[in-house]
Parts: sequence; structure tokens; C-alpha cells
Amino acid sequence: MRPNHGGGLSAGLAIRDKEFLVYEGERWTFNDLRRQASAIAQQLRQQSGVRAGDRVAIAMRNYPEWMTAYIAITSLAPWL
Repeated sequence: MRPNHGGGLSAGLAIRDKEFLVYEGERWTFNDLRRQASAIAQQLRQQSGVRAGDRVAIAMRNYPEWMTAYIAITSLAPWL
């Protein structure tokens, strides 16, 4: 089963300027998360050449950017 972030991100767009996350004084809104995830997904598709069936790993500590990378990677499926 593939994760479906469409509904969650759409709900976040309705409140896009609300804070989604606070980490060590850094504040992210839902829109910040969406923009960053979209940029990572675009990078993976266009510059890194990620294609259907490719495996992508996230090798990092449990930082807020992990969520952004995860959402970007799992959102690629509809476009591959």
C-alpha cells in the first residue's frame, strides 16, 4: 500500500499559514512543508533521474527535514 498524502496536504493548504511544526526555535507552516517537499520531489525527478521502481533511502537523524524528504519521495508515485 502506498502512502497517500494528497488529503493531508490538501487539508494543510486550507490552513497553509498556520504553524505546523516548531523545532529549536524554527517555525514551519504547512505551506513551508509543501514548498520544500515539492522542491525535493522536483529535484529527484528532474536532476537525479528517479524513475518508477527506483528505491530512495533517507539517511538522516530524526529532524523535521526527514518529514519533508519522506513526503517528497512518497509523492513521486503519481508522476512516475
